Amino acid sequence: MVPTTFVGVLVFVASVGPGYVYVKVAERWRPYVERTPLREAAEIIVTGSIATSVGTLIALIIGKSTHFLNVVALSNHPGRYVVRHPGDASLGALVLLTVSYGLAWLVAANMPGRGPRVYPDSAWYAMLERRLPPDHAIVATVELRDGRRITGLVRSFTAEQTSVDDRELTLGRSEIDSMKVLLPQADDPSDLGEDFIILRGGDIANLAARYVPLGQAQKSPEHTAA
Repeated sequence: MVPTTFVGVLVFVASVGPGYVYVKVAERWRPYVERTPLREAAEIIVTGSIATSVGTLIALIIGKSTHFLNVVALSNHPGRYVVRHPGDASLGALVLLTVSYGLAWLVAANMPGRGPRVYPDSAWYAMLERRLPPDHAIVATVELRDGRRITGLVRSFTAEQTSVDDRELTLGRSEIDSMKVLLPQADDPSDLGEDFIILRGGDIANLAARYVPLGQAQKSPEHTAA
């Protein structure tokens, strides 16, 4: 029972695993349209089976040429062979898994027409967190739908890929000066006395920002006209 279970698990891991690796690696550089679970499962099974077939062939060739595998005995009685020759069987399985997983990764990572790496996060997270240089802060000017423009330090934001209207962005004052607000008909910005303001995504028309060193960020967040 144990050999049969072992072989079954090995076959499953070797068949499905490379396909899963292929799909996940490919998604880094190629945006995927919404797919049904059946279609995604089919892609995993097909690509995994191809990679496993190649890995099996290479493992058998290496095993036969180096004489650490009895290919005939393994093909006729795989369960019995695993019990009697666990070391050789394990080495063969290691070669099979290495080749199949490695092949799936290489094909996915070097596919023709591969573009820049695709990240599954939102533009908010990409620009306000992932691309933020070390030891820098963000000074943002947010134009609201009512025409006001508020400038301040970005303190927090909604990172999840929720609807933009449901996201929140928090601007705060620097340690030595207040936030600035420019009213629609005004020529110069005025101080916003509060320590912070939470803006709802649905009220934001545009957001412009710049990365500044932490020392410079402690200065007054000057308004920059758009």
